Amino acid sequence: MKAIFNTLMFALFLVILPVTVKAQGEAMISGKILSTEKEIVDFATVYLKGTNYGGTTNEEGIYHLKAPAGNYTLVVSAIGYKTVEKQVRLINGQRVKQNITIRSTAARTAAREFMLGCLRSCTPNFWPCPG
Repeated sequence: MKAIFNTLMFALFLVILPVTVKAQGEAMISGKILSTEKEIVDFATVYLKGTNYGGTTNEEGIYHLKAPAGNYTLVVSAIGYKTVEKQVRLINGQRVKQNITIRSTAARTAAREFMLGCLRSCTPNFWPCPG
């Protein structure tokens, strides 16, 4: 009889364990990534440093990550922008909103100015060109 009781208790433990582990604190962090020029940074990489939790922003610059509660370093990177790291605290059962502004690199700014210059010089009917 005692062996059956122990077996049932062990089976009950195995059923309850995953529920307990799951309940130990999943949190969400989300926000919007913008450039210092107030432009949306779409498809930027956003992740929690030292973990496997991460993703990308959508075409509106919005990201959502789920991870266990705790203290993390949120890392945001995108081509043509300087990588940003920000300390965040995720709280069990809560959603943290963290908008981030990232600065474009000199190469991105130079490339953009070059392209605008080419457009202006190649399409005089579109852009008002002096002289």
